[in-house]
Amino acid sequence: MHKWTLLILFCAACVLGAVALILAIPEQSAHDGEAAQEPVVEDIPLNVAAAEEVYSNNCLSCHGDQLQGAFGPELATVGSRLSQEELADIILNGQGSMMPAFKDGLSKEEIVNLAKWLSEHK
Repeated sequence: MHKWTLLILFCAACVLGAVALILAIPEQSAHDGEAAQEPVVEDIPLNVAAAEEVYSNNCLSCHGDQLQGAFGPELATVGSRLSQEELADIILNGQGSMMPAFKDGLSKEEIVNLAKWLSEHK
């Protein structure tokens, strides 16, 4: 009976340890397992040349030189599907396994400007 008591205590300790580990894991977001940052939406004037440069340097290889899509979806009419806020969120935090997050690679102004420019493509 002594062995059964130890076995029960051991199993209970394992279950409690597993529960403690699960509770200690931070909640994961839908954006590649990282905590999502809030979309950056500021009222800045649109700078088309700057937005096109950011697009050319960061987005063109996946979304095409005419926003027609390639590895990524087409963006020629993205403004009819997504708001500026939704676009900023996707640029900032990424989406799924293919769209990377640019929160560390682009400034807030670049993200807002690119999202504003893309939102005008309808």
